[in-house]
Amino acid sequence: MHWSDRMKTKINVGEKYLTRNGTQVEVLEKLSENDFQIKSLNEKSFLKHYIVNSNGGFGNYPNHHDLINKI
Repeated sequence: MHWSDRMKTKINVGEKYLTRNGTQVEVLEKLSENDFQIKSLNEKSFLKHYIVNSNGGFGNYPNHHDLINKI
């Protein structure tokens, strides 16, 4: 995936994904209509839990915490 692309499909609770930097994460719960809580499965990850939108985007701009592929 190109560095500025984001997933076009909706993420689902309980599924596992890869981030741009190769970290494996799991979607823990749906917090609101557009927000999901993510848990890093990598022991060395700086962010253990964070929130992404329904397409796996973290923040306004593409970055290494974005979800890019389903495992």
